Amino acid sequence: MCIADCKGDFYRGCGCYKRLFYTGRVVDCNKPTCAKSVAHMHKTAKTCYCTQVYTDRRLVQNYLQTKCDECLEQAEYEAAEEAEEANRGRRLY
Repeated sequence: MCIADCKGDFYRGCGCYKRLFYTGRVVDCNKPTCAKSVAHMHKTAKTCYCTQVYTDRRLVQNYLQTKCDECLEQAEYEAAEEAEEANRGRRLY
């Protein structure tokens, strides 16, 4: 598959990578079975089942020491569930 460069943020707290934008730089794979390649074998065919997507080459723009927003929300949700589970067994008088 052809490769498209993209830039994004890497969150060290959770290991997530969030793509911000594509740079526009594309590396051709020169495979005949890749529809995005110059060497594609079905250039004039109406139906082609070759690969139609690019592979992302992740370029890190910012290294962030925190967790991403989705992982923070998930951690808050899990903490609330654990607190609810702990309070379920106790009776309040």
